[in-house]
Amino acid sequence: MDCTDRLIPVLVQSCIQLIFWHYGVSYTKSYILNNCTKSKWFIQWCKKPDGMGGETGPDRVIASLGIFIQHWFGGILLALAYYLSSPQLFIMGSLSEFAIEILDMKEIIIQRYITNKGVWNAKNSPLMFVILMLMHHSGSFLAILPACIY
Repeated sequence: MDCTDRLIPVLVQSCIQLIFWHYGVSYTKSYILNNCTKSKWFIQWCKKPDGMGGETGPDRVIASLGIFIQHWFGGILLALAYYLSSPQLFIMGSLSEFAIEILDMKEIIIQRYITNKGVWNAKNSPLMFVILMLMHHSGSFLAILPACIY
């Protein structure tokens, strides 16, 4: 089986992961927003410095928690892939990371250049930080997807 035979199955799995993680992250964010914003841990986390001269704030905390769920899930799949020598678990774990990177790039572009609201707007995130995040996320196209196809 050469690489071209694996292209379509990997692209189908990546589309499924995109849809799954879109709804998974959306549900996690809505759950946190509806049930945890009055909790002491949430309020304390929001008050912590963000490294750019301000507080972290509830929007950034909610965005981070949505992504943490995927990282936990993808990390477990990658660890199991290594332990069990399973290429399919590797592909599933890697494509979950691919999906979250693509969804995060979509959020950055929408919040920064279309709505001017949210974590990634010009007021909350410096341009250099946005550029670095987009460069970081470009690895999803340049490394993760080719590794899964190969």
